[in-house]
Amino acid sequence: MNTMKNPNNTPSSIHIKTMIRDFDLPAEAVAVSHFADSSVVYEISRIEVEHCLTDRIVHDLRISPDNPFCKCGMDSVLFSVQGYDDDPRELFQIPEFRSFVRALAEYEIPWTYFACLETRWLQVLALCLVDNAAALTDTKTERTRMAFSCQGVYKFLQPQVDPFSAMC
Repeated sequence: MNTMKNPNNTPSSIHIKTMIRDFDLPAEAVAVSHFADSSVVYEISRIEVEHCLTDRIVHDLRISPDNPFCKCGMDSVLFSVQGYDDDPRELFQIPEFRSFVRALAEYEIPWTYFACLETRWLQVLALCLVDNAAALTDTKTERTRMAFSCQGVYKFLQPQVDPFSAMC
């Protein structure tokens, strides 16, 4: 199982009781869990990915002094995408996920501020956004390395500078 798809298999402690847009479906899979060490698990549902529903994420990760996620601090959010655990592909290999990430890129979400650096979330985002990026897997160790061109890294990080600066 790819841990980036669901890094925390424990039940969520707080469910956001909202409806996902026009689908009239309860957002039971969309939840936020808080932990004693101030980490937060932010779940993104497969429905949001497949239908490119970005409003909740754009709202939740906005740069604003009244945003509770901003109070969590830097390097404190673990992102989890629900509904793909049985899919053998990595998230960045799923066309709907790539399209979803590209749609979110239009909003300058400060991923580099929020994302827990102990996860591969930023690498997965970069693989979705950067042309000519590759994931290389060592068949002996089953470890995956990410390969990016210098221009690709710049293209991914450059739009992150202003939102990151605004958060710090």
